Amino acid sequence: DGKSETGSTSYSWTGNLQASPGNYRVCWCSGLGDFSGCGNEFLYQHDVGSIMVTGPNSGQAFFCTKGQSCINQGPILGVGLRAEDQIWVRTGCELSYARAYAAGTDIAVQANVSGATGQGDATDLYISLNLIFQGVPIPAGDVAICWCSSLGQNCSDMDLTPGSTSSVYLEVTVGTFTIEGPGTGAEIGCYLGQVCRPQLPRDGAKNLKPNDALSAMESCGDGNFLPGLPYEGIATTSDGYNFEFLNSSGSPYVATYPGYFRLCWCRPSNYLNCDQPSDFTVAAGLFVAQGPYSGQTHACNLGSQCIVSSTELRGVGLESGDKLMPMVSCDPLLGPSRNFPAVPVVGQVAGSNHYFDLGELGLNGTRTEVLELCWCSGGWTCEGAQYRQVAMTLYVNCPPGWYELQDATSETSGSLCQECPVGYYCPGGLSAPLTSCPVGSISPRGAASSAQCFCRGGFYWV
Repeated sequence: DGKSETGSTSYSWTGNLQASPGNYRVCWCSGLGDFSGCGNEFLYQHDVGSIMVTGPNSGQAFFCTKGQSCINQGPILGVGLRAEDQIWVRTGCELSYARAYAAGTDIAVQANVSGATGQGDATDLYISLNLIFQGVPIPAGDVAICWCSSLGQNCSDMDLTPGSTSSVYLEVTVGTFTIEGPGTGAEIGCYLGQVCRPQLPRDGAKNLKPNDALSAMESCGDGNFLPGLPYEGIATTSDGYNFEFLNSSGSPYVATYPGYFRLCWCRPSNYLNCDQPSDFTVAAGLFVAQGPYSGQTHACNLGSQCIVSSTELRGVGLESGDKLMPMVSCDPLLGPSRNFPAVPVVGQVAGSNHYFDLGELGLNGTRTEVLELCWCSGGWTCEGAQYRQVAMTLYVNCPPGWYELQDATSETSGSLCQECPVGYYCPGGLSAPLTSCPVGSISPRGAASSAQCFCRGGFYWV
């Protein structure tokens, strides 16, 4: 109620001081005669001096951007502030939040405090934050600024030990500190061979703006942009959330290797152009490059069913609804194959796996060839030239017991498969050889190995 305890030359108030900072008049009541009890404010008619309530004004707001210097924010306005005062940025200015940080279940940062002479020789406080504290990034959003005076009861008297029953709490709320930037839980998936338009989620983000930038790296701010990203590897936005890779040079398609990488964010400023990998220090989540691994091969024999299983075609984010199309080349798309129609084949489910049935290959009058299986994700609508990602190299071979007949026609590429004649064996393959049986031996038609060569009449094996 604003009254002090009864005293003679020394007076005190119980409880924590809640008055706003400022200079106040000290008014005295005798407590005798008509003034007995001093229960009415009109009884305090004698002015004995002034009292100063020190502390910061409430309702102040400050802003910083993730990944950028956050120094000399202020001034924090108030009365009787000192550079020795203690300021914390935490979830809230309550004893429970302070204890949660001490227990390691909440994030907080103690600000570096500096003083400067303000109006009327008052001290204005400025604070600087290290936005990474013990390796843990402060999430984007609004946090509280909590002040503890360097005068009066010592800030260290607060017992923040988890489980403590002490109720001593000496901080007051200055206002809010807004950390602008993306959340940390985004997961952006882009398909190899296609355009990529990342979209940041709004959950966990704060005040995202046009001209913010994204890229993908092994480690944000360290090393280079992920090779094979569209154009020069930097995506920009006109609204803060929807990004697009734009530039005048390079390929517009994702051509990197499959895997999980860091999604890294940057905001242009007076000292950051967001055009170098070292500018992208803020981790916004994961970038997933989805598609098949490079260097994979598969072989099918003419005269047999050609099936590619999911255990043979490996990659990141591959699904049963993905599509393969056999072509001479994927990028640029060239074809068609001599043995397969230029029609996409959709993966089919078989138990816990899936497979691609490319169909049965003819044998008589057919030719060997080397093809590329061109991939498109089931999550993407591909037409024609959009099948530009190589899933694997496919070798269409002569089967065992057949050989490759070179220059069988006027066509210069590919060769006819012919059945292995009597007296020879043919292991098959892409360049299927015709090998004569050893002298004095013979084989039946269609022999696939030397084991099928046997002695002619009148000869014996030595």
